[in-house]
Amino acid sequence: VHELLACMRWEKPLPVMEGAAGRIGPDHLPIESPASQFLVEEARRATAEKPLVVACGGGLTDVANALLLDPAIAPKM
Repeated sequence: VHELLACMRWEKPLPVMEGAAGRIGPDHLPIESPASQFLVEEARRATAEKPLVVACGGGLTDVANALLLDPAIAPKM
């Protein structure tokens, strides 16, 4: 992530969070992680005019977990 930001010449610090330790199981219950909780908190602050934009460099498990934790954030992302 930090290499990508350097290539973009991004100078502001951005949070990098630890994601889920595993995959979402067949029961579709979320696996809380610092990353999914952070996404929920940030999406709740977002607006239609300024939505939360998420760039993922790997799997989308934490985005899926955030949506399972709080489905109401979907329109804000």
